Amino acid sequence: MEATEYEFRIFAENEAGLSRPRRTPMGIKTKLSGEFRGLPTLEIQDSTTKLGESGTLTCGIIGRPLPEIKWYRYGRELIQSRKYKMSSDGRNHSLSILTDEQEDEGLYTCRAINEAGEVETSGKLRLQAAPQFHPGFPLKEKYYAGAGTSLRLHVVYIGRPIPQIMWFYGKKPLNPSENVIIENTESGYYQLVITNADENDATVYQVRATNSSGSVSMTANLEVEVPAKIHLPKELQGMGAVHCARGDRVTIKIPISGKPEPAVTWQKGQEILSNSPYHQVITTRSFTSLLVLREIEALNVARHRNIIYLHEYFESMEEFILIFEFISGVDIFERLGTSNFDLTEQEIVRYLRQVCSALKFLHSQNVVHLD
Repeated sequence: MEATEYEFRIFAENEAGLSRPRRTPMGIKTKLSGEFRGLPTLEIQDSTTKLGESGTLTCGIIGRPLPEIKWYRYGRELIQSRKYKMSSDGRNHSLSILTDEQEDEGLYTCRAINEAGEVETSGKLRLQAAPQFHPGFPLKEKYYAGAGTSLRLHVVYIGRPIPQIMWFYGKKPLNPSENVIIENTESGYYQLVITNADENDATVYQVRATNSSGSVSMTANLEVEVPAKIHLPKELQGMGAVHCARGDRVTIKIPISGKPEPAVTWQKGQEILSNSPYHQVITTRSFTSLLVLREIEALNVARHRNIIYLHEYFESMEEFILIFEFISGVDIFERLGTSNFDLTEQEIVRYLRQVCSALKFLHSQNVVHLD
């Protein structure tokens, strides 16, 4: 019989008779006969589900005696819980995973064990999710780089299918070039490297991740710190002195560049000059340029097809040139008063949708806040 321990005794017999019995030194125990029917009858099929929903992996394994079923993830046995639920009808075995993070995606293993041996099969759970940027690796609002140095902006993205990642320089898509390197890894690490930075690299950068489930973006402002420099006008170059007649008013105008805007001091010999009845020191750009630069910064963030936006700007020693989109036509409220203008409900809906889309965008970029 199976699973029974036996003790045997040995007798010797001849014409003279039967000997006394002798016991065997060890008992003999029989085992249960068992088997796994070769490989699993049903391999685990890869399963796809949406992040936040339950995903189920199922396999079929038959064995005698009835095997013990265990599920594993990265070599660690999974325990029945709110997150993991196991079920079995003796033939088909299922694991249900309540997904709450992208890391739940991956390989799961079902292992069956009985006295005849063990067998296992594995399958993947894939998650569909709108792209996100890992909160542990956010972009800072503002970065600083010295002229001629390198800067790295990096993000870690999450999402399935794997999102397409694009970087933007202001509004323009950014492509690899002599001083721009864009790197991507299969682990979801994406970085933008700017080498030999100069003033032209100072702008608002945007990274955008897009897949079939949605899109997400982040922005960062780069300021390139340029050493202070004095641009001596040609008429003053090589001159040992500025000549004037006694009693004349003399104005010496020297352009200065540098970021952040440098502090300027004038000296007469060893004496530092300040405003007095004899000397007046005027900085012509400080306050005005600060306001213009803040306006440019806001306009760079507020780039939307339903807003009049800044296409480009140029800066010289004494002026800023801003290039805006040009829109011609009469204001809509003026058009309402004309006799030949017919404002339909469909047009009103279209206008309002454009306005709401623009306001939603400004709110998302922290340009305006709406209750």
